[in-house]
Amino acid sequence: MARYIWDRDTQRWVEPGEWHREKRAALTVISDMEPYRNMIDGQLISGRRQHREFLRHYGVVEVGNEIPTPRPTPMESPRQDILKVLRGQG
Repeated sequence: MARYIWDRDTQRWVEPGEWHREKRAALTVISDMEPYRNMIDGQLISGRRQHREFLRHYGVVEVGNEIPTPRPTPMESPRQDILKVLRGQG
């Protein structure tokens, strides 16, 4: 007797060898943080929620998690400014 599995992605019956479980989404469980002492006031931080509150309270960010700021546009060299003035363009 042949055995088939309904594949929701392709909307057809397939043999078990054709059906791949890795296509299915799986849950990921992330454990809580290990307790640590913060470097600002030495208070014990015992979880993610307390860690986020600590960061917010002191206005600090974790290294590598900061929001990138746009770089300023490069300024023209002073020599180019002087040449513009001498030519009457600036």
